Amino acid sequence: MINTGDINNTSFGDLLVRFCTDKLNNDVFTLTMKVYPDVKEIEEKLNEAFRHYLYYFPERKVPGIFTCITGFNNSIITGDSILGIGLDRYLGADCKYYQRLEIYKYIAARMTPENIVPDCIYGWGASEWDFSMLKYTADNVLAEMIHNGKLKYFEKCMLPEIADEIIFGFTPDQLKFCRNNESQMWQYLIENDLLFNSDQFTIHKLTGEAPFTSYFTNESPGRAAVWLGFRIVESYMLKNQRINIEELMKNIDIQGILDKAKYSP
Repeated sequence: MINTGDINNTSFGDLLVRFCTDKLNNDVFTLTMKVYPDVKEIEEKLNEAFRHYLYYFPERKVPGIFTCITGFNNSIITGDSILGIGLDRYLGADCKYYQRLEIYKYIAARMTPENIVPDCIYGWGASEWDFSMLKYTADNVLAEMIHNGKLKYFEKCMLPEIADEIIFGFTPDQLKFCRNNESQMWQYLIENDLLFNSDQFTIHKLTGEAPFTSYFTNESPGRAAVWLGFRIVESYMLKNQRINIEELMKNIDIQGILDKAKYSP
């Protein structure tokens, strides 16, 4: 996580000491302690989120949760029953270090305390239902849309009180754009034969981090196609109420989800 190589490497100990004694890292740690003198509020919100998790997934276990600094390398770290939070990635949109690191403003805008818990839940969901591990029959735009839509649906179920702007990382205007242009965006994907496109560059342009979705307009948010994927999943769950969220998350029949969603924005 801190880019010091394999822990079994003989030089790892020296590199770890170097990381811990580095002046910049200690300055960042000092600032992090000022922003987060305690993590009580994070604990309370995560406890509430994982209460929902155990309600929906009673057979699953809640991870052990740790906070740390990673030299700005990682926001959320997941492992075998472990969830780590890189607090130095949540120091506020105007943090001087983010400017020095030339982190894009649209990304820094979400590097705030209020995004910690939503990012944790999304990150944990993404690790429990990893795209490659689920073995979908195809890796195309539609599969990525619906997979990420499932993760956003999961996140909303675990955090029912959190505003959609936070869940999706949109500004109010960007969310308004999606709601006002849902039909047009969906129609564009169909008319331009993009849904079953498996080109990774195309997939990333529609579902990856960006200041806006270039296939639509500059007013659109990045990852706008993920919002459409969520809307498909939401429609699927509303029209098939006997299906529980565990079944949803395990479902790899992308075409079946689309068909049963009867999605018609």
